[in-house]
Amino acid sequence: MFFHSSKEPNQTSYWRSKSICPLTGFQLASSIFLVYVNDFRCPDHPHINGDTQPDDTDFITGLRAMCSVKGPLTTHVLNTGDGVPAARMALSLHRLDPHMTVWSLVTIGNTNEDGRCPGLITSDAFTPGMYKIRFETGQYWESLGQSSFYPYVEIVFTVSAADQSVHVPLLVSRYSYSTYRGS
Repeated sequence: MFFHSSKEPNQTSYWRSKSICPLTGFQLASSIFLVYVNDFRCPDHPHINGDTQPDDTDFITGLRAMCSVKGPLTTHVLNTGDGVPAARMALSLHRLDPHMTVWSLVTIGNTNEDGRCPGLITSDAFTPGMYKIRFETGQYWESLGQSSFYPYVEIVFTVSAADQSVHVPLLVSRYSYSTYRGS
């Protein structure tokens, strides 16, 4: 949930979020943060500029790293029906709690214009276990003015080593999908 406010007219504006990054759309582990928007620049978010306050340096550095670093888990979604990347598809990453056998939400995000979603999880957080990525395919097709047989696609996979890199591609059309272990 985003809250945009400013101190006074023509003063520094900022974004305040309880759990979602306004730049990437990813759910964050930290609680409330501020991002000043007059001088901040990120290569993945050229439309957002903001002036960084001194106490925001670590946060902004972290955002820049998340936007540019590939991370141990990557995904790439292609709309095979139209032959284009599936841009702006919502997705969520979940980890299976082995003791309770319930899925815990790790993060949420959206694919970029290239159909990729960088920075899903850090290397430190990507521990061995069972994960799933849920792709909101129904919403994606609806945003294109089309219907789809599959309202969502869930891909479940296992990570066996902490230093493992995993690429999970999804090829999707309105009436089919496929995936494989990418490299």
